[in-house]
Parts: sequence; C-alpha cells; structure tokens
Amino acid sequence: MEGSGLEDGFKQAGPDRGWCAVGAANLRLLAMKTNGTLWSSDLTSSGPPSSSPTYGYPSRPTQVGIYSNWIAHPVGFYHSRGIQRDGSLWLLGFAPRLPWPSRLGTDTNRVSVQSGPHFSLARKADGSWWAHGPNVPLLLGYPEGCSSTELVCLPLTDRWEVVAVGRCHVLGLTRNGAMRALGFNQLGQLGDGTTNSHTTPIEIASDNAWVAIGAQRTFSVALAADGSLWTWGERLGASSERSWFIRTLGAWANRLGLRAAWAEPKAPRFDTKPRCILQFTTNTPARPR
Repeated sequence: MEGSGLEDGFKQAGPDRGWCAVGAANLRLLAMKTNGTLWSSDLTSSGPPSSSPTYGYPSRPTQVGIYSNWIAHPVGFYHSRGIQRDGSLWLLGFAPRLPWPSRLGTDTNRVSVQSGPHFSLARKADGSWWAHGPNVPLLLGYPEGCSSTELVCLPLTDRWEVVAVGRCHVLGLTRNGAMRALGFNQLGQLGDGTTNSHTTPIEIASDNAWVAIGAQRTFSVALAADGSLWTWGERLGASSERSWFIRTLGAWANRLGLRAAWAEPKAPRFDTKPRCILQFTTNTPARPR
C-alpha cells in the first residue's frame, strides 16, 4: 500500500529480537525482552527523510533504566508502573525523554499493576489495591491541593480480582462475577443510576454475572456471562472510533455463525446505568470463505 504513516502497515522498531511483551499508549511503545529488560520506542514523526511528517514510524528502542528483572509493565497515557521480580513497584517514564524508573514505596509484596490514563492501581499480596497518580485525589473526593505522590489504599477492594482504570473512576470485578465501582461520576460512568460520585465501592447491576470489564475517560464497558456487551457513561456511538468498534465486533460475530444486534445511540448522550448494546443469538452457520 502506497502512502505514509499508519497506512503503510507494520514498521519494525529496530533489528533486535527476543521480545516477549509489548504495550502502547500516547504514541509510545514499551516492550520487555526475555532477559527481563524494558525498552521504549516513540511512534512519532520519524519517517523517511523525504516524506512529510507523519505518525506511525517507530524509533529505535531505547532501554529504560538498567534493570533486568521486570515482570509486568502495563502502559499508561503519559507514564506507566512496573513490577520487578522482588515485588517492588516502580514508576516508569518513556526514555529518553523521562530518564526513569524510580521506585514507589518500600514494599516488596506487589503482585500486579494496572495503568490508566492518569493514575494506576497496584495490588498487594494481601489482595488490597493501591492507587497512585495525579487524579487520585479527585477519585477519592479529596480537597483540591492534596498530594498525589503517595500510594493510597482503596477501601473495601481486597476481594477484587480484576480492575479497570478510567480517568477518575475505577471498576472492580470479584471472583464470583460481582462488579463494583468508585470515583468520579459526572457522566454516569459508575453505572449506579445517578451522577453522584462515590469514594467507597458500590455494586453495579447485581442481576448480571460479569466476566470482563473495561474503563476509559468518560465511559465503562462490561461483558456479561451470556456474551452480551454492556456500556454506560458517555455513549459508545458518540465517536466514529467507538462506532467502528461495535461494527467490527458484529462483523466477526456473523463470521462465527452468530447474529449480532446492537442498540443505536440515542439522546441523552450518556447512560447512568448499564445498557446492553450488543447481544448475540444463534444464526445459520456461516459459510467458510
């Protein structure tokens, strides 16, 4: 395919081999090698000299720090958090612009971490989840001016097995399929039927058994055990990108012999309760192509 930018297809970020994990956000890649080292690569205007400035050409990866014992590094919007084999938690920048990592706290019992647009959550071995980042004071309803540099334990989260991190809200999923939420709720992204914020977790739509959750800046999504997809907060049809996601998912379902029916976005522009937007029913088996 002729042209430049992302339409050109895949671009190799340097000649190295031995990669085992990769994440991407905000025009950055953060990848880990099998030897436990972390590497960062820009996806900025670094195309061929003759081309106009475009996005999509990865720069040569640069090692992040000197350590070689990383086991997790979920990517956030401007920065990420990582865990080393000894259970320590670290703040990661994107080298070479931010020459981190720097350690967060002194604990050595971190077992997982999840990064969001503006803050992250790290889990301890005892099951508790700890928040760190600039939006944490807003998440927990603290007065303006409170420090965001400390790790803060989220209340009543020790039974959460999985979390999803939005801009100022958090979803948690327990082992038995119950979903809970806390944080800012100006567009109904918590899903409790109101636009009231909550600083302690509340249970969401207890009549469904949930198997997967997701959160973004102003909306949330969840997959129910029956395969239906639910969303709340800012409606998914509000942008072409989100509409594309729904159409693509429906097309793949049809190929698998399922009929996909989704709800069209209508006013108001946000939902305060989970709304089923995609449901599958058995269809005539698709013919192989």
